[in-house]
Amino acid sequence: MTDGLCNPHYQRQKKKGDVEANIPIGEKHGKRNGRWRGGQATMPDGRVLIYSPDHPNPGVAGLYVLRYRLVMEKVLGRFLRRDEAVHHLNGDVTDDRPCNLLVTSRGRHAQLHYDRTTYRWKSNATIQRETALAGTGQV
Repeated sequence: MTDGLCNPHYQRQKKKGDVEANIPIGEKHGKRNGRWRGGQATMPDGRVLIYSPDHPNPGVAGLYVLRYRLVMEKVLGRFLRRDEAVHHLNGDVTDDRPCNLLVTSRGRHAQLHYDRTTYRWKSNATIQRETALAGTGQV
């Protein structure tokens, strides 16, 4: 030990010039993780997660928020409530433009995705087709 520091804190002082006592040894979250990719991750279905550890309603792992929720929060100037959902009007979950997003209740959002004639959930392709037809007035 040197200067009253344990070896891990001494090594940190030596490498970085600061002990960073407020950060535990071995802390691997965020930028300190070797697999850090800038705070953005893409889910298998194409939805994008943004690293937001200070967000009041984080979703995935308590550290990430879906990008379309952040977009709508910026547009509205407030945080979305947990009972609010964001609907993609054209059915494309990768299209996070504000003009394609609609904030709605979770119940209403489920109704938008449920087909009462077949008693099945609508696919994204069906939603995209319905949106295209609605734009032409053919629905």
